[in-house]
Amino acid sequence: MSEERLEGELQVARRVMDQLLPHAMPVIRGFETAAINLPSRDVGGDYYEFIPLAEDRWGLATADVVGKGMAAALLVAATRASLFSLVQLELAQRAIMRRMNAFLYHSTEEGKFVTLFYLVLDLRTRRLIYVNAGHLPPILVRSHGVVELLEEGGVPLGLFEDARYVEGFAGLDPGDVLALYTDGITEAMDGGEHFYGRERLIASLQRWRSASAGDICRECMREVEEYGRGQTSDDQTLVILKAI
Repeated sequence: MSEERLEGELQVARRVMDQLLPHAMPVIRGFETAAINLPSRDVGGDYYEFIPLAEDRWGLATADVVGKGMAAALLVAATRASLFSLVQLELAQRAIMRRMNAFLYHSTEEGKFVTLFYLVLDLRTRRLIYVNAGHLPPILVRSHGVVELLEEGGVPLGLFEDARYVEGFAGLDPGDVLALYTDGITEAMDGGEHFYGRERLIASLQRWRSASAGDICRECMREVEEYGRGQTSDDQTLVILKAI
């Protein structure tokens, strides 16, 4: 592929991804939200979404698809369409993941897969149910600084025909901070090619947990950028949900 054609494809892929990602944060009663997505030059496959549901509930998804460029953008589009169609059926999260896995397994080429974390937040009880399909575990920092990882779930979507998933549960009290992120953050490298890593991200979240969701997001991303000296070969996405 010529350099001109490759650049043209990347521009189209960037427009597709720009249309798929939210352009504004939702207003969720009792919570603050913030998100930052920094695309790399090659256009990776980071995706996040806030989904309003019935009965005072919200869905929140973060995903990372294998590949780059137009192929990644199209796989994100398929993942998003599948998720949106299934959440309207009000199925259990494990059933949603099972059906999404079957769809992606049978409709994508071998070796293509998606890591996805999906939660449903009940605003009345301030509790969430989630499934982690092979994604980096979101970090829950309690108001007093204790950290929990949301790991319950199963394998990435699209890898195996008959995958099964389990659900996890958590409650969010005032001051608690939940961070969803992609590997572009934890795999940011310094000049010595050392990864930023999850422990540095946890320390940053603990350091800024008393700030607003927007400030937490900005300050954590600033620290990642300073560590990597502004150089990245992958998309970087951080989503913050803070109970108030």
